[in-house]
Amino acid sequence: MMDGAAQHRVDPLAYRVGGATVGENLARAVAAGRLVAHDDGTWELRLGMGTPGRWLTNGRSWDVPCRSMNRFVFNLAYGRRQVPWHCRNCYKVKIQPRSLRQLLAVRRLFDAVQWATKCGLDIATWAGRGVYGGFVYCDGLEVARRAWHALRAQVDAAPQLGPDVPMRIKRGCTDYEMACGPSDRYRFDPAQEAVERWLVARLRPAPPQREVPMRMAILDWAKFAFQIGDETYRDVVGPQDPHPGTVAYDPGPPV
Repeated sequence: MMDGAAQHRVDPLAYRVGGATVGENLARAVAAGRLVAHDDGTWELRLGMGTPGRWLTNGRSWDVPCRSMNRFVFNLAYGRRQVPWHCRNCYKVKIQPRSLRQLLAVRRLFDAVQWATKCGLDIATWAGRGVYGGFVYCDGLEVARRAWHALRAQVDAAPQLGPDVPMRIKRGCTDYEMACGPSDRYRFDPAQEAVERWLVARLRPAPPQREVPMRMAILDWAKFAFQIGDETYRDVVGPQDPHPGTVAYDPGPPV
């Protein structure tokens, strides 16, 4: 049985993106230590390329393999010059809480929605805009618009949120737009589909990771809130400071 690339007569490694071929881009990634090429023809992403910070999801499924498409296809195979075909219909409703208290309210709201979601520290991502973030994943702009209106009503009615909490619809990952320009001008080549299927079929799975307990993630959020002066960290840890102040010593007279 032929895979997608062979079936569509596409040579994935010779596919050209922005002046370089996929094969050339992957060779550069291997030379730079960002990718491991194995003798069996598979690749493996180097550890340490992931996004820092802890996110909580609502457990709903999402069809796009984000790790493979962003970290492998976009960043390495396409050299950050082309948005992946498989991400073309990805839209997100972003809710931007202004405090830890509001982030926790968004997390509770997400438990009941029908779409896949994540929320956490947006500032912990290199492409993040804002401190806290909640994201709803939608298949297509019209779905995102329906989700926006449904969520806007819920956010407005929530006692700890309200109409002042910013919400917007965005397309795909922020780093796509940073590298490839405005998302309403993206262009896609149907040949990408077969190239990407061929590539992802040869990417080794990431090592299994233990799921972060919700309590641990929220405690991390609270620690960060304390560090930036967000007093609503006390909603999580209580009245005590998580880190008591250290003794400050008099420098004394000049010697």
